[in-house]
Amino acid sequence: MIERLKGLDFTLIEAIDGNNNNLLENLDYNKSLSKYEIANILSHIKSLNLFIKSDHRYCCILEDDIIFSDRFFSLISSVSYWIPRNTIAVKLETWRQKKLWISRKFISIKEGKLNFLKSLHYGTAAYIVSRDGAKCIINELSKYREPTDHVIFKTLLKNQLNGHIYQLNPACCIQKHHFEDETSDIQRKSSNLGKKKSLFNKIYIELFRPLKLCITRIKRCNQMMRLIDFK
Repeated sequence: MIERLKGLDFTLIEAIDGNNNNLLENLDYNKSLSKYEIANILSHIKSLNLFIKSDHRYCCILEDDIIFSDRFFSLISSVSYWIPRNTIAVKLETWRQKKLWISRKFISIKEGKLNFLKSLHYGTAAYIVSRDGAKCIINELSKYREPTDHVIFKTLLKNQLNGHIYQLNPACCIQKHHFEDETSDIQRKSSNLGKKKSLFNKIYIELFRPLKLCITRIKRCNQMMRLIDFK
């Protein structure tokens, strides 16, 4: 990855080691988070703080296992021209989720579309962030309550008064293991998945399916489900 970034103004930042035995000392955090998730949070906070101390308007955060298409370089070199005002972040990668909601409304740019992200999209391996966006993200990450991707691409979706979060469509970045194995299961499955439903549950589901479908259509009339491709 480093070889392909030559010619761009970038800083290589050493990640926080999740194997550090002193990592969790004096840290008030959600105990359901693993030490590696905490290390990831701290690494992103470290990177975003470095960005805020600079004089740049925007920053692209890349994790070291990312693969990007040629479109990435065109996007990065002209970011100040196409990125919308009041942007918190633009997600450049795809996790190849089967269930991902984005807005029907989009902003056309030279290298694709910018859709408003409407549901959690896993991964924080490639995203562009504004200065105000970085401050919002750091504020939420510093609570140590959720993994990094949940904070940026779920929690901050609920309150976008300070700006918007977009999904580049098609994505120009993908993590290496998703690129190499497109058939990998990338969704977190419920522990009850695959269990046989009782006869009562089956009857209940069939009776209320039309109502649930109607409610879903009303709630998501301005959204669409889309698998974000890599191109």
